[in-house]
Amino acid sequence: MCISDQKGSVLIAVAVTITLIAVLSAGVVSMNKTSIHSGIHANSFHKAQYVAESGIRFAKTSGATSGTYTLSNGDQFKLVISDCEVTSSAIIHGGTAFETIKNMSAALPSPDSPIPPVTNGLVSYWSFDDPCDQGRDDYGNNNGTINSATKEADGQVGHAMEFDANSEFVGVGDAPDLRITGELTLAAWVKETTQKTYGKIISRRNGSYFYFLGVDRGNPYGGIGNGSSYTVTGKKVSLPSDEWHHIAFSYHDGDDKMHIYYDSVLKETVSVMKILPATEGVDVSIGADSEGTAAFFRGIVDEVFVYNRALSLNEIRDIYNVPCVSELYYPLEGNANDQSGNGNDGIKHGDVAYVPSEVYVEDVLEQAASFDGSGDYILVSDSCLKYTGKITLMAWVKESNRKQYAKIISRRDGDSFCFLGIDNGIPYGGIGDDLLALIPVVTDKSAISAMPLDEWHHLAVTYSETDTVMNLYYDGVLTVATTMAETLPGQTVDLSIGADSRGTAAFFHGSIDEVYVYDKALTATDIQTYYNLTKP
Repeated sequence: MCISDQKGSVLIAVAVTITLIAVLSAGVVSMNKTSIHSGIHANSFHKAQYVAESGIRFAKTSGATSGTYTLSNGDQFKLVISDCEVTSSAIIHGGTAFETIKNMSAALPSPDSPIPPVTNGLVSYWSFDDPCDQGRDDYGNNNGTINSATKEADGQVGHAMEFDANSEFVGVGDAPDLRITGELTLAAWVKETTQKTYGKIISRRNGSYFYFLGVDRGNPYGGIGNGSSYTVTGKKVSLPSDEWHHIAFSYHDGDDKMHIYYDSVLKETVSVMKILPATEGVDVSIGADSEGTAAFFRGIVDEVFVYNRALSLNEIRDIYNVPCVSELYYPLEGNANDQSGNGNDGIKHGDVAYVPSEVYVEDVLEQAASFDGSGDYILVSDSCLKYTGKITLMAWVKESNRKQYAKIISRRDGDSFCFLGIDNGIPYGGIGDDLLALIPVVTDKSAISAMPLDEWHHLAVTYSETDTVMNLYYDGVLTVATTMAETLPGQTVDLSIGADSRGTAAFFHGSIDEVYVYDKALTATDIQTYYNLTKP
């Protein structure tokens, strides 16, 4: 650092190198500025004051932690870093009659607002990711005010707002762009902890004038009212407690329809002969109804969107799939790490072992995971593995012993599932969604012969709602094509490798290698090409 001192008319510049060493923490604080500052400045690099012979100076504290720091000349300063500000204190003229403690602080900058996946018609978006301004509207100008003890919680995406008592809500107020007519979409991630009657996620209500998205005793629903009459959707979906789920409600006066979506799947369409008027003087509430006076929600709310148009199914999915991953890849080379770059590492359970493989990856023979069929599996936590509309599951497998309904890759919650498996030697795949009360569909097992034991074979199953066909591939060749009316559920459930139902049933006995999961239906050419590149 260059220290300047004015002595008469002569300016003396002395170059001094100062190392800061943490006394109460392991961090090292580096020098930042050479000029005297009148205040503490906070940016992406926190700065804290310290004392030098020429007066108060500042240090850059990026990566530092709270504690007492010592300069090489023995001077000290105390640093406190919180979510919202950085404060520091230093002793000036220590050991003299003029000794004082100087305290300075500054607010840290707010994090950048996330970029919404769909912006056409977007009015407001509350991510709740700024710990110092939790009610900030990240897209529009409708900032909210925190009421009562509403607090920050871990969200489905970053941070969220937790409502755990009556009277807690975020009050947004009234604004011209929230006086929506004609078309509307409301969407949010929610985790209900206690079922409440008519609990509201987001609402704009004054008597029988309203629009809202809510959860009534565990059932997501939405509605509109024009001041004299109203219509709400049915309550056909049950929301499990203490689980994250995405719900959305849309209204379109052009076709007189309301829609309710659950985990990006359309669950109900209701005819409505109403016109939503642009009533003034009505506040919007998050976590409550009637301007924060009733129908309080108990749970956690995240990623709240308000649009002035009815979003399409694909747009609802775009919101739902952020920040969901589009690919998982487990080469199973001595571990269950996800090599797709998305970080969804698996955890092995039981006696999963890693053995030599005969599958080639870039002309190299490496390892595979071995399962004994009696409790071995790999579990991948459902951080954001929600696939709807299209999917591909594929892997190399070598079966050692026949097992009934054995699963290679599976995501199942009751009759909501998608999987790739082997039933008594016969490869098959399946999709089911019990929320729609449709009959689960599996590929035709009579159309394929049993797979030889102790041989490596490549299996893949794909599905696309565009052509409503589920395809099963065996050694790179399309073997079974099954037409279906079923949809792919976007349920919140862990993915299992080598077992079914979160690793509780249908255990596979043999070796598995090169596991892939995609949010698209690979083509026959894609699968044939991959098979040719990796076959033993």
